[in-house]
Amino acid sequence: MVHSINERQDVYERLSRALIKAYKFYEENHEETIDIMLKYVKIDRDVLTSETYDGNFSPNPNPGKERIKVFWDKMNEIKYIESDIDIEDHINTEIYTNALESLLKENPDDPVYLKLKEELTE
Repeated sequence: MVHSINERQDVYERLSRALIKAYKFYEENHEETIDIMLKYVKIDRDVLTSETYDGNFSPNPNPGKERIKVFWDKMNEIKYIESDIDIEDHINTEIYTNALESLLKENPDDPVYLKLKEELTE
């Protein structure tokens, strides 16, 4: 996988751009997002809306380096895995960062993209 990423980083960056754009749509078009989701799940609209937008779910495309580290540490702590690997050596945020920066070049004042950029530094 690493070899593929290194050889075809542009493909992964395009995928990341698409995920970021999908997240922007999700953030800016609540009703239409719910309409689309209802085509694939049979659930009450109000329940779906609540579960989707009331803090229980977030399709945020940020790879979340800190969240990955916390998850990795917890998995080791509960002995689900036993590894002395430094997970930071295996987290690549460059693809996501490059994709986000390219979208910001095209749309420098976009509030969703700016918020995602801010989250990168947190």
